[in-house]
Amino acid sequence: MKTVPRELLMSIFHAITSAEENGLPPLTAGQLAIQFRQTDAAIKKACAVLEANGKIQASVKSPEHPDPSYTPISPADGVVQISGAEAPAQGMNSILKATIHTFRAGMNLDLRLVGQAVSEDQVTTEDLSIYARVTGDLEGSVCFGIRRDVARLLLSVIARRRVGTIGQAGLSALHNVADRIVVVARADLAKYGYSIDVSPSSTVYPMGMKITTHGVPQAVATLKCRYGAVAVHVVLQESPQQNEDGAAAAA
Repeated sequence: MKTVPRELLMSIFHAITSAEENGLPPLTAGQLAIQFRQTDAAIKKACAVLEANGKIQASVKSPEHPDPSYTPISPADGVVQISGAEAPAQGMNSILKATIHTFRAGMNLDLRLVGQAVSEDQVTTEDLSIYARVTGDLEGSVCFGIRRDVARLLLSVIARRRVGTIGQAGLSALHNVADRIVVVARADLAKYGYSIDVSPSSTVYPMGMKITTHGVPQAVATLKCRYGAVAVHVVLQESPQQNEDGAAAAA
């Protein structure tokens, strides 16, 4: 049996303990797999080794959601349901619910929807854009845009100390937040029959860079907390295979 690399064990251990120290929800195997670019099986094997050595204690997972702390959020909690084509609308709604949940659970920040629009192209208009590619039953991308001063304030909340500049560690922290959002959204979409995979997030810059959308309109929602706004850009469409399966089922 192949042994688990010590570097991976230490990285997972530090990620789990850091989340606990910062008051964040327990990390799931899916979140760790995205963060460290490993398979779920590799992460679970590493966690089993850490648990056997008394380093961590595995949480009992909720049968309905991979994040034990996840609480379903209804429109009454501030999310206005986006209407339109079923799959893209559900994708946006799941992303919005997951974003609100992650900010509330991880940073004790309440977000409210203050604007929404549809655009034919996807141009980055914020200082920092955290981007992730979506594949599977739904295809496209998710992009979180924030101003640099808002990003510094959010990082200060995460680090529990004043953050003056955004270095590589700060970008990694923002990527982790984005990755956790899409993991929660992926689980929510599964309840509606959509199975998706999401690439690890990356930073898109400079401002004004155009992201190809292959002719699919993007839905843009603006969420606001006491530190400023977060723009959520979602470009999703059903994959050709999903459309074929749906047509066959209707026949």
